[in-house]
Amino acid sequence: MALWAPAVVGLGFGLWGITGPAAWTDEIVTMDVARRSGAQLVELLGNVDAVHGLHYVLMHLVGVGVGVSEFTVRLPSAVAMAVAAAGLSWMGRLLGGVSLGLYAGLLLAVLPTASRYAQEARSFAMVMAVAVLATGTLVQTLLSGCRRWSGGYAVLIALLG
Repeated sequence: MALWAPAVVGLGFGLWGITGPAAWTDEIVTMDVARRSGAQLVELLGNVDAVHGLHYVLMHLVGVGVGVSEFTVRLPSAVAMAVAAAGLSWMGRLLGGVSLGLYAGLLLAVLPTASRYAQEARSFAMVMAVAVLATGTLVQTLLSGCRRWSGGYAVLIALLG
């Protein structure tokens, strides 16, 4: 329960009013990229904007899978923020027990900045989720002494980069 309560609260805050504000400049670019063909996406990533490549590929897949709207391109950020809240809850539990994990995850879930990024069609929430999971994996590796977690940490750090 302590692990999932922050995720549920974070997802709730992320979804609450998610289609309210109209898309703005960066989100409009994300929506445009999501509508492009695969060849156009490869050209964009090769010549213009490779730094957001993984995010754009994900948004392209969302566009192909369910269509492009303000809701569909913002939804992955809301889910990512819920993952970040759950990840912080897990890490807090590792470092200080169930209560610390619950409070840390809930605090992240209700922060206005977190809900803002949970409602934007940009990569910030996804980067936060991967960073929290990478840090939690590092903590788990160090606390357990088990090397199997270090492979997951390496993958998450590579993904973060």
